[in-house]
Amino acid sequence: FEQLRDSNSAAFRISQRFSHMIGVRVQCPAFHPAAGQRVLFCTSHVFALLRESRDLQHRVLCLTNVTAEPQRFDADEAKLHMTASGWVDLLTG
Repeated sequence: FEQLRDSNSAAFRISQRFSHMIGVRVQCPAFHPAAGQRVLFCTSHVFALLRESRDLQHRVLCLTNVTAEPQRFDADEAKLHMTASGWVDLLTG
């Protein structure tokens, strides 16, 4: 646990990042356990999950690169069933 108190350690930086991610998730209504979700089949390189709050006011597009290489994701409005503009990265703002 000593490394978690050392701001120069990798363990500290990782724990801070995870804490931030958990905090963002808790605050977002689209991550409510009863929120709707669907898998989007856009590319075999990126796992895409669209979550929507129960009141339909909040949407989150969760993207995970499942390869060892950087990937590009083009939001396809037909697959999203909504416009692909105005998205904000929840982790970086």
